[in-house]
Amino acid sequence: MSREAVPGPRQSLGAEGILRRYLPLLLSGFALLLGLVPAEAWATCYPSGATQECSKGTCQGTRTCDDYWGPCEYDGSSTTACSVCGRSGTRFCSETGNVIGTSCTAYRAQDDICNGCDDDGDGQIDEDYVPTILCDAQQNGCFGKLHCVSGQLVCKVQVGTQYLSCADDCSGYSAKRWCRENGTVGPCTRDTPTAELCNGCDDDQDGVVNNAPGQGTNTLTRECVGPGGACPGSTEACATGSWSGVCNAPPEACNGLDDDCDGTIDESNICRSDLGSCSCTPTSCAVQGRNCGSIPDGCGGTLSCGACGAGQICNNNVCVGACAPRTCAQQAVDCGVITDTCGGTLDCGPCGMSQGG
Repeated sequence: MSREAVPGPRQSLGAEGILRRYLPLLLSGFALLLGLVPAEAWATCYPSGATQECSKGTCQGTRTCDDYWGPCEYDGSSTTACSVCGRSGTRFCSETGNVIGTSCTAYRAQDDICNGCDDDGDGQIDEDYVPTILCDAQQNGCFGKLHCVSGQLVCKVQVGTQYLSCADDCSGYSAKRWCRENGTVGPCTRDTPTAELCNGCDDDQDGVVNNAPGQGTNTLTRECVGPGGACPGSTEACATGSWSGVCNAPPEACNGLDDDCDGTIDESNICRSDLGSCSCTPTSCAVQGRNCGSIPDGCGGTLSCGACGAGQICNNNVCVGACAPRTCAQQAVDCGVITDTCGGTLDCGPCGMSQGG
């Protein structure tokens, strides 16, 4: 009799082998049923450690092989296009593979370009621009730096730091023409303020030349000075740095004054009794341009012109600021009647026979 071969025992996988081989399949089956994991995540792969590109929408990433393909690990990049201030870029992605709508690779680390745009995405515009470029917008020696203003480079000079020499002499006093912020220069201005003079200079440092306090250019006036001296109630204007020589005076009246400033008092028979014109008409403080103290009324009486306010003094019956009158010698004048620079007048005496009046 021949003996039939008896088959040997079948090898057993053991509990560990069974779990290793079949548990992933069971888990993937349940996951697929529940819709939790995409089918390819548990697909078998070879060799172990291999990587493969993956994506979710426009978000890019890679997955790694460990017998089965692992989940996609997103690297933060995407193919979604974006732009910032004219520069092209792409959006970033979150770790879960979602596009971050406010992100863009075209943003800069600092907003230091003067372009009127938010280059770094912080909600501010051109805030990191630092002025370093020198400029001279007016080409006059007033140097500044280029500042960013509404996306444009604008030359600005630091006020109070630069000045030009004066073409005017400010009556011989030290003066400067200060540079303004836009590079232009102001008027010739005294280093030490005084009352305004008719000299084309900003003596009182108010930014305006030849002006009465608080008024515009060339508004400074004085009483006319005739052959007999100053004429109350008359005015002469300062024009472009010198007195105009044109007197605006009231008509002559019978009052013992040289009203029209022609050097003659009560001329043209204005006071002849036979013409019925000898009655005297008193003048007033306003007509004579006086507003403080007491003055003659022109007819033998006296007028009270009131008192000055706080901080003012009465100088030649005119209220002025706290001003120190300048003498004839200080103004290098030795004859005639001149202003004392504080609203009053000075009589500097008669001229010699060989001198002009």
